Amino acid sequence: MSSYSTAFTVPQSPAQVFAAVRDVVSWWTGEIDGWAAAVGDEFTYRHPPQHYSRQRVVELEPERRVVWRVTDSELAYVAPKADPVPSLAASERAFDARASRYLWRGPTWAVANWSLFHACRQRGFDDIALALGNSLRELVAQSGFREYYNPFTGEWCGAHDFTWSGLILDMV
Repeated sequence: MSSYSTAFTVPQSPAQVFAAVRDVVSWWTGEIDGWAAAVGDEFTYRHPPQHYSRQRVVELEPERRVVWRVTDSELAYVAPKADPVPSLAASERAFDARASRYLWRGPTWAVANWSLFHACRQRGFDDIALALGNSLRELVAQSGFREYYNPFTGEWCGAHDFTWSGLILDMV
């Protein structure tokens, strides 16, 4: 599993920064339930209707480091879980689900979903793999064997009779 981390420099002292980061209520808008004061604490963040997430504090080094693990989330601005995965997150400014010269900025590609299908199966996420396989089969049933698809409407884009969509046969 890959992780995301970031670092930056600010003029405040380490104690001030550490206190501010742990005080999620003061800097996140929306509804926050729970705590983030100690390892094992969990809090839920809701900003209806766009965002829901649950985080657990997994590491705390006073005045140095805070690590939260997202244990559950639902983001309204990305394609629903049962939809095929687009080639770029729908929350990105460059996202464009339609056919365009910027092919990898939003449309769904069968080959990418096929790769994700197998990665999910290998890691025991069979329910997600099944949903990916079903969504790709629905795209092919709706629009035929195409180069790529609009992840929201299922409209086909690019070349027709394209063999990458045939990868659904390996997903049954």
